[in-house]
Amino acid sequence: MAMCEYAWTSFNENAKWFECAPQGTKAEPRIHPTQKPVKLYEWILANYAKEGDIILDTHAGSGSCLVAAHRMGLNYIGYEIDDVYYGAAQERIEAEKMQLRLF
Repeated sequence: MAMCEYAWTSFNENAKWFECAPQGTKAEPRIHPTQKPVKLYEWILANYAKEGDIILDTHAGSGSCLVAAHRMGLNYIGYEIDDVYYGAAQERIEAEKMQLRLF
């Protein structure tokens, strides 16, 4: 696994550096080979999503993007073709929905 990934965007801005544990943690175990951290998606959504946007993840994998969207109060739709990853992502999102929010 590479220590970083570079994704192309159409935004007219310089690249940003985001540092995090690349292989998952005890709190966020790895369930997909290309799983991204929820914190990465929270950063992306905080910087680029607007209130009222619907987040579409056409390759949901482990559901990290959808968990981040839920935490941030954004509407989201996710698709995953693999039954095993779909089930794992669905369980992960349902567990996230069960968490109580104080603020």
